[in-house]
Amino acid sequence: MYLSNHASVRCNQRGIPPFAIDLILDFGAVEHNRGREIFWLDKKGLRRAKHYLGKLSDGYAMMLKDLYVVVDGDAVITVARKNRHHKRDRH
Repeated sequence: MYLSNHASVRCNQRGIPPFAIDLILDFGAVEHNRGREIFWLDKKGLRRAKHYLGKLSDGYAMMLKDLYVVVDGDAVITVARKNRHHKRDRH
């Protein structure tokens, strides 16, 4: 699997190291959307990634659980952080 130019640029802009993509693809859950696959680390995947990383996992666990990877065919097309929108108090 290779990184598209767009994904490479996004990784650099967002400070996402390439090994994080590999971990998400290896241990993550997958969802299909519009012919593409979206990978992220669910609880089980995060636990497996932490076990794989060993002591290194302490610094990376928070970052890994907030990332997702979009794959089309054999190319990673983008990488991003999950965005949580909270309801605003409108009063």
